[in-house]
Amino acid sequence: MMTTGVLFVAHGSLLSAANQELFDLIEAVKARGTYALVEPAFLEGASPSLPEGLSTCVAKGADKVVVIPYFLLLGKHVTDDLPRAIAAAKERFPPVEFVQGEHLSFSERLGAAVLSRIRETGVLQWEAESAERGERHGSDGDV
Repeated sequence: MMTTGVLFVAHGSLLSAANQELFDLIEAVKARGTYALVEPAFLEGASPSLPEGLSTCVAKGADKVVVIPYFLLLGKHVTDDLPRAIAAAKERFPPVEFVQGEHLSFSERLGAAVLSRIRETGVLQWEAESAERGERHGSDGDV
C-alpha cells in the first residue's frame, strides 16, 4: 500500500506565534483524517527545516511526498528554493516520488476570507454591506 505524505512549507519566523499558525493548520488537517501523514516545514527562522521535513516524511514511510507551499504569493521561495530542495530530496531518496503543489494564490474563497477580515474590523461596514447589495456610491456619498 502506498503512503502519501503531505508537507506544508511556510516561510518561518523568529516569532513563535507566527510559526504556531502552521502547526495549527497541520493539526486541523490531521484531524480531518484524510491524510495519514501530514508534516510542517519552514524555509528559515524556525524548525523543522525543509530538508528535515522532507526527511521526516520519508522516515515515516512516505512513498510519495506532496509539498504544499503555504505562501500567498508566487515568489523566489516558491519558484526557486522549493524546487531546489525537492530536487535534492529526489537525489537523496530515489525511490520516493516528490511533487510540488501550487502556492495558495488567489481564489474566490480567499477573496471572501479577505472581505470577511475587512468586515471584522467594523471599519467601512456600511460601504461593504451596500457594495454586497450592488449599490454604488460616488465620492460625494450619493447612491
